[in-house]
Amino acid sequence: MRKTNIFAPLSLALLLFGGLTITAQDDNRHLEIGAWSTPVNGLQGRLSAAFGKDFNGTRMVDVYLELRNVSDVGNPMEIYFDEYTSVKSSVVDADAKALKLGPTAASIISPGPFWLSIPSGGNLRFPVSVSGYGIFKDSGMDIPMTSGNWVIAPADKKQYYLSADFTNAPTTDKRRAWTGTLHLPKVQIPR
Repeated sequence: MRKTNIFAPLSLALLLFGGLTITAQDDNRHLEIGAWSTPVNGLQGRLSAAFGKDFNGTRMVDVYLELRNVSDVGNPMEIYFDEYTSVKSSVVDADAKALKLGPTAASIISPGPFWLSIPSGGNLRFPVSVSGYGIFKDSGMDIPMTSGNWVIAPADKKQYYLSADFTNAPTTDKRRAWTGTLHLPKVQIPR
């Protein structure tokens, strides 16, 4: 009778599971999640912010918008999204004092406006931060959005928050598109 060693497959499974657990923890270690907005016409939204990849010695912050369909209609919700006009953001400190925008050059490439569809009871999370701004070497932390590029200097130890409005105006398209403005609660910029 041939003996089988069950320890090798078991060890491999434990190693893989342990690696996946560590990876999942690393991915969420610096993720900050804001509160859900008040529903408007069956839609809620919130912001989240996480460290992105460093660029030119500067820590980049990735910002995400999450939308959820809380309507009482069973149909998917159609949302017209324009990267340049749908999200207007600002960065403030703990005393609600606005962080000033610095002088930066930009060459932001966008796919152009497009339609989003969220099933009844569903969520959709996607990045709203952009790339294409000129990033100065070792400039601290950078929050690049279409409505502005905020830079937190390396010596600045204040806590900052990002807030935004998500707006969708009616279109001439024949779809039953969501319209309104969500006032997205502030989210802490990770430090």
